[in-house]
Amino acid sequence: MNAMEVGLNAEYAAIYAYGAYSHYLGGPTADMAEAIEEQHRQRRDRLLVWFAENDAQPPTPQPAYELDQAQDGTDAVAALMATEEAVATAWRSVVHTDEVDQRKICVEMLCAAASTLVRWRVAAGEIPTQPWPGRP
Repeated sequence: MNAMEVGLNAEYAAIYAYGAYSHYLGGPTADMAEAIEEQHRQRRDRLLVWFAENDAQPPTPQPAYELDQAQDGTDAVAALMATEEAVATAWRSVVHTDEVDQRKICVEMLCAAASTLVRWRVAAGEIPTQPWPGRP
């Protein structure tokens, strides 16, 4: 699997997660989730354009993705933080690609995921930053 396939799969999973967890959220947190889901959709679309421009077949989204259980908004925020951590981990895992154009996209996507993760941590009242987003 190449870098763009790994990243696109992560974006598909994130979009699915936002759809599943957003109904637990309200107020500003719900608005933030809606905006972030749209950002993931835009990233997915950008990647699909990349596949088309490179005459490559993109992976298709799965019909469902494994999700953590959520009972309320607190659980949903925790799950969305885990989702963003998974997205950052996916992009970080492929940022070393030898393909310069792909590496540039990977770095941009990793930065976007790290920024989103910080937003969720602030919303949850946690320490917002860590030195290496996407690294266990």
